[in-house]
Amino acid sequence: MPRTAPAVFYLADNEGRGVLINTPPLSRTVDFLPLAGRTAHTCALRSRAKPAMFFFGPALARAASGWRGLKPLADDHSYENRSLGAVGLRRLKYEYAFTDDFDPIKSRYGPGAGRAIGLELEKARKPA
Repeated sequence: MPRTAPAVFYLADNEGRGVLINTPPLSRTVDFLPLAGRTAHTCALRSRAKPAMFFFGPALARAASGWRGLKPLADDHSYENRSLGAVGLRRLKYEYAFTDDFDPIKSRYGPGAGRAIGLELEKARKPA
């Protein structure tokens, strides 16, 4: 979906009876994790409902595999901070993941996103 800049996203959460991302009220199953680097105050939205899911916003981008990954971009606020923050993401458990650059044809989003993205982040840590 070309030119679909992030606006408002709807999350179907049974406990919260569906919530609009970045608008109150959020259920206890939704929280935010700081992921500095891409922009000054980037955060990821995490849904702890099963199966778990992350919306990484601009913090991660689509890698060649179609999964989310980490790559330096010309407009990074701080790639170094983003790299350090990504180390912690490798251990999180979740099944689905979305980012700002979602493409219904090219993007892979799950199930198995946590493991696949962990491998992508490990690759980014060890340049070829």
